[in-house]
Amino acid sequence: MNIAELVSSAKSTNPELQSFSIKEASALVKEVFFHLRKNIDEHGVGLLEVNGLGKFTIKKNDRYQESGKGPAMNIAFRPNRITR
Repeated sequence: MNIAELVSSAKSTNPELQSFSIKEASALVKEVFFHLRKNIDEHGVGLLEVNGLGKFTIKKNDRYQESGKGPAMNIAFRPNRITR
């Protein structure tokens, strides 16, 4: 699965997305995930709630600290209930 396939799937089920080209929507998805990753990194350990999307539980994982890149994080995502 790739971004274009995800975008095509979303476009086929949501008429509001029809005005976006695959290229435009793919660029938007990439940018959103870039900013989401940045916010997760800045937030650190704990619960990060993204209104309209869901909650991210971020935990430090000390087992990977010897890699030299710092402690790895375990991130669990719980999406909000979807209503249409």
